[in-house]
Amino acid sequence: MSTAVLSKRYLRFLPDDQEEDCELIRSKPYDEKENPDGFISLETSENHLCDDLILSKFVDSKIHAMQPWMLQYCNPRGIDKLRDAVARHLSCQAKSRQPVRADDITIFNGAESVITSLMQVICDPEDGFLVPSPCYGGGMLGITNSLIRIPQVKPILVHLESRVNFEAGETRPFQLTVPRLEAAYKKAVEQGVKVKGIFLINPNNPTGEIYDCQLLKECLDFANRNSLHVVIDEIYMGDRKSVV
Repeated sequence: MSTAVLSKRYLRFLPDDQEEDCELIRSKPYDEKENPDGFISLETSENHLCDDLILSKFVDSKIHAMQPWMLQYCNPRGIDKLRDAVARHLSCQAKSRQPVRADDITIFNGAESVITSLMQVICDPEDGFLVPSPCYGGGMLGITNSLIRIPQVKPILVHLESRVNFEAGETRPFQLTVPRLEAAYKKAVEQGVKVKGIFLINPNNPTGEIYDCQLLKECLDFANRNSLHVVIDEIYMGDRKSVV
């Protein structure tokens, strides 16, 4: 397609060399027998431990029982029965102080769609959002793309180091700490960026770091002191034992 018929907004985000490299990696995955010279992608952490359980559901005849209401428009926030099931699941899994209601739930078709929509609600163009790095880097650079492409929000990367800084009280690689958040926040403010919030993935993707209750409380205190939103992606919540 000729770029002459495309918007300036889209042209700013045409795939670059980095995206082409990602596509190459995904197109030639490593396999011990079939493709021993293939690539092992470290850009994304994926959980395949439950594949057999999930696949068994798709061959269950009860799952494929179609009903008339499934052929019509549904609530734009998601199918009512699904939202109710998710609310009950979260009330149990997250041990919420108050029961989660279906009215508290909105269903999207993926985390990046959620981020894109949410950023347009709570941020203006050129606002900033703190993002611990390394972070999820799926299609078109994942999280950072979801912030930039449509909402035009600036990712403020909070760089986490592979080398442990024992003098700063760190005990492991890629450890998120409030001092690191504070340093990134202060630098962004000094550069004139209006920081609106913090984005966390717990457990972290791709490092696997699990943020315990104490760290999450410290992050919430930091956000409260600076009037910041906190957005937490807990898509792997059921894979860990400790929840807030």
